[in-house]
Parts: sequence; structure tokens; C-alpha cells
Amino acid sequence: MNKSRKPLSVAECKIQASILLKSLRSDEITLASQAAKRFQRIGIFPFDVKRKHALAVIAIENGFQSWTDLKTQLPFIRGGYLNKWFVTYAEAKEHQQMGDYLLPFKNQFF
Repeated sequence: MNKSRKPLSVAECKIQASILLKSLRSDEITLASQAAKRFQRIGIFPFDVKRKHALAVIAIENGFQSWTDLKTQLPFIRGGYLNKWFVTYAEAKEHQQMGDYLLPFKNQFF
């Protein structure tokens, strides 16, 4: 994920995909050609493009391999880092930073 951008959400990525699709179907030539280039970069020819293709473009542009990867991994990413998991509470408490929360999950902590 690009750290210079603000953290994304799945909802924001869906909005970006909708905007990309509308840009592709736009009557404005420059806007449509820029959108078409984005689809071509990932190997999708811009004819008969569907929403799933736009979602894939957004996912790949944000450093994920597919939309499924983005959708499953993005909720666990906070500030560019994956949540850390620990086996014991003592180990989790040792790595806890200011402002972080320790949450239990079965016999583990994150």
C-alpha cells in the first residue's frame, strides 16, 4: 500500500471504481482515454468492461493482487501495518504502544 495516501476503506475503493467506470464511459475524450489506459495497464481491454474489472484496477493500483485480496486484507490494515498477534498477554503487553488496545481472541491477543 502506498503510505503517502490516507488509509483506504473498502467503501472508498468501491467509489473509486465507480468513478473509474463512469470516466471510461464519459463523452469527454481525454477522461475516457486516461481511464482506458488504466484498464490496459493491467491487461484488460476497455471494451465490455464491468464493475468487477474496475474493482480489480483499483485493487492493483493500491498494491493488492486482486479485488478479493483487497477486500479481505484491507480491514486488518491500520496505518499501513497489519495488526500484530501474540500468544500470551505478557508478550502482547510488552509490545503495546501508546494508544493501542489489546484485544483477546480465544487464547491469543492482538
